[in-house]
Amino acid sequence: MRDKKIGVITLQKNISSYGASLQAYATFMFLKSHGYDTRLIDLRSHENIFYKRSKQHLTISTSKRKSCIKGRFVYYLRNPKKIFRFWNFNKQLQYTRPYFSVDQLFNKPPNFDVYCTGSDQTLNPRLTIAPDAFLLGFTDGKKVSYASSLGEVPLEEKYLSYYKDYLPKYNHISVREEHTKNVIGSYFNKNEISITIDPTLLLPIRHYEDICISPSINDDYLLFFSLHPNISNIRFAQNIATSNRLKLIVIGRKIKGIEADFIASAGPKEWLGYIKFAKHIITDSFHGTVFSLLLNDNFISLVPLHGDNRIGQLLKLFGLEDHIKYIENREKYSVDETIFDRSIFLKKLDIEVQKSKDWFLNAIES
Repeated sequence: MRDKKIGVITLQKNISSYGASLQAYATFMFLKSHGYDTRLIDLRSHENIFYKRSKQHLTISTSKRKSCIKGRFVYYLRNPKKIFRFWNFNKQLQYTRPYFSVDQLFNKPPNFDVYCTGSDQTLNPRLTIAPDAFLLGFTDGKKVSYASSLGEVPLEEKYLSYYKDYLPKYNHISVREEHTKNVIGSYFNKNEISITIDPTLLLPIRHYEDICISPSINDDYLLFFSLHPNISNIRFAQNIATSNRLKLIVIGRKIKGIEADFIASAGPKEWLGYIKFAKHIITDSFHGTVFSLLLNDNFISLVPLHGDNRIGQLLKLFGLEDHIKYIENREKYSVDETIFDRSIFLKKLDIEVQKSKDWFLNAIES
């Protein structure tokens, strides 16, 4: 048993994003399974009603803060069952005391042997709002980044000083994509930045199979899951479902004019179940693609011809670029032609998991 205490700052306690919730879960469970006393640093989101704007650090504007609170209030009213399921899922993890502002975190930080910037878009300042917190500026302790990402955004001028000041103080850095490596390579020796897989890929597949909840559906179905659903993409999924004689299941709220079963109340476990038992999956989500790989063998990922290449890099890693469909190309296809060879994928996955696992554990111990 290892006796190090590890604090992870990441996008946690999420009540709307399946990917954010599951990546925090996977990071915690991976470290716990290797004997580390792990806590997620409970820095509350600016969408939390008790969040306090910082007086010392970069913070959200008052107008944007009010807009976020209003949006979150509406979300609570419309999605009580989904939120309850996310809460129950997130309660499986262990956290530090809550920090309701960046000031509180800097003034009285938690004590750990190793501090880790977790995965997902933790290096994206537009998303985190608090780059100095997610860059571990509140501590002089040992610092590690695991599979962190900028997403596909460029760094704006107003954020550059944070990366220049804090990245050189990391002991070890790994990122999730080449884009992030290229951007932050200006502030940390690029040759010492590794690319590692998303933490959701580190847990055994049987772990997700054990926790997923099977949907109560008797018919073969096509699952459509989109981060930013639009009517044209859903109609495309509807056409594919119809031409392949499949029921269409859409994760999200009902949209008029679409013949489908809309599932608005799924929590992370239910979401995994819908993925596992689908006949075919269409998604534009990075983590939707991850779990289609882990739990299914028949999917396509929608990506724009020019833009976000996170999904492309992920599929290229496993030699599955042919599962990309460009949004601009809406030709019908047979789902019998989109099955991948699972045995080949699992061999490649084992190799990538071992490399990333070794990197993570060595970064913590060295």
